[in-house]
Amino acid sequence: MNLTSQLGEMQVDNAALVEVCRRYSVKELSLFGSAVRGEMRLERATST
Repeated sequence: MNLTSQLGEMQVDNAALVEVCRRYSVKELSLFGSAVRGEMRLERATST
């Protein structure tokens, strides 16, 4: 069973996130601002 996390409007697959962090040797991943408050919106999080 894959667990997911809700980040604003986005669902994140926890296992995939762990794999990316391992692949790129990420030691710490921090969320801040709107992501922490649950107000993150994809249209504002991506550049066009």
